[in-house]
Amino acid sequence: MSDVRVVHGRDEATISAVGPLRRQAWKTEIQVHLAADRFGIDDHDRRSWHFMISSADRLVAAGRLTVCKSLDDLPDETSFGPYRAQMTTPVGFAGRLVVDPSYRHRGLAERIIVARLDLARTLGLAQVWGETRRSDVDGLIPHGYVLRGDSLDCSVPGEWSILSVDL
Repeated sequence: MSDVRVVHGRDEATISAVGPLRRQAWKTEIQVHLAADRFGIDDHDRRSWHFMISSADRLVAAGRLTVCKSLDDLPDETSFGPYRAQMTTPVGFAGRLVVDPSYRHRGLAERIIVARLDLARTLGLAQVWGETRRSDVDGLIPHGYVLRGDSLDCSVPGEWSILSVDL
């Protein structure tokens, strides 16, 4: 398995594999059409940094870091909008972290979390915010993330939390 590869979303050819991986990772938990609509490639992907791990020339884990110099362009207003007053710019939004189901529990998500925070520091970001299932919050706390509250986004079933880390 290769190390984490970081590419910018301007590289369409490279991020083209991200959408299918997201659908693959989510299709067992939500309806296939919802997975495609909610987690396909979007405009934020094209302006974000992507963190990718491959095995045998196949993408098996990916996550993104969206950088915002202003709060006028949040990647998910429903989730992060209520927390605007707590945000300091420039700010990053860590999201869309997925691991192929057959590659889970191998530390791949952790490697992407660390790589995203490393790049955020290099880029001089003040904070990184993220949204995760409440059951996954404990995986982010060791990296300095602080629980901020619940997410108001109900587009994907489950209980979701908002976290941030000051850099």
